[in-house]
Amino acid sequence: MRYVDQLLDDVRAQIEPDRAVVDEALRRRALCLDAAASFAGSVDIFGSGSLAHGTAICPIHKRDKGLDADGTTVLDQRAWPSLGPETAINEPPDRVVELYRQHIEAKVRAAGYPRATVTVTKRAILVRFHSPLPCGEDPTVDVVLGLTRSQGGIWIPNTDQHRWDPSDPKTHTRLLNDVAKELRVARARTIRLAKAENKRTDPPALCSFNIEALAWMFVPTAMPLPESLLTLWENGAADLRARLTPDPARVSKPIKVADRDAAVKRWEDASWRLGQALRPGQTDRAIRDLLHPLWPEYVADDPSQTPARRAATAAAIRSGRSLYPAAAGGFALAGAAAFKTVRSYGS
Repeated sequence: MRYVDQLLDDVRAQIEPDRAVVDEALRRRALCLDAAASFAGSVDIFGSGSLAHGTAICPIHKRDKGLDADGTTVLDQRAWPSLGPETAINEPPDRVVELYRQHIEAKVRAAGYPRATVTVTKRAILVRFHSPLPCGEDPTVDVVLGLTRSQGGIWIPNTDQHRWDPSDPKTHTRLLNDVAKELRVARARTIRLAKAENKRTDPPALCSFNIEALAWMFVPTAMPLPESLLTLWENGAADLRARLTPDPARVSKPIKVADRDAAVKRWEDASWRLGQALRPGQTDRAIRDLLHPLWPEYVADDPSQTPARRAATAAAIRSGRSLYPAAAGGFALAGAAAFKTVRSYGS
């Protein structure tokens, strides 16, 4: 195996979410969706987002307290005849989202989480359980309240603008998952590495959905992980320079980017570094120096770190006690297999 492959596999192992945390996040999502199914007019519930796509990674930012599971509830327009753009009244989502929030909060508290809090966000309601696992993570759930849409997809709330916007999260999941297993796994691993690089700054350069959409566009076949990631970064940067990324489902508007030029330059730098690392004749030291800035927490500047030191550093990063290297040269990680068992999440 090439040294580049070893390093990327090592990073991938370290950002892999713990299986117990994934299972708990899925259990909490199921609890919320079961509660949502009893809301008046509900005709469909389904999982969505990174857990449904197999692209979730462990928390990286200090503000991340655990995995965030996503789900969607769809209301029948006929049960709510004044809601949405397809009615004469075009009632905004504010009132129904608040009723939905109260319904979910009551159900979740009654199900064994008396301290749970549910708040309205721009697109969803956020359920915080305030019941951390022994590892310290406390998975949350975002549940979107959608509305049937005659032209395909669904209407989803925009509570900031007091309106409904078109989207199609079910198709997004289908496009990523309904492919041959080899491609699905290769693409998911590529996305997870790109997301970890993206999250080394807070806020990230791109939203996770933008990375997934670009991977769907530019990783059409299974290939070795370094080449797959290079393909994503090279083609994604060129496409972002030319335009905003279109919605793969062709329902919503192109995906917004806070600073597109900065995002393009960052992916161009990442593709240059990985391309250089893949050049024949590069020493292990040179490859490590090239890739360390992309994943400073996870590519060790000093590969001679003891397993105990790597384990302690990994625990500090995952608990949020430390986010970036304390000084140039850093305390990043290597050899995740020395301290963590991974069970092929997303495979």
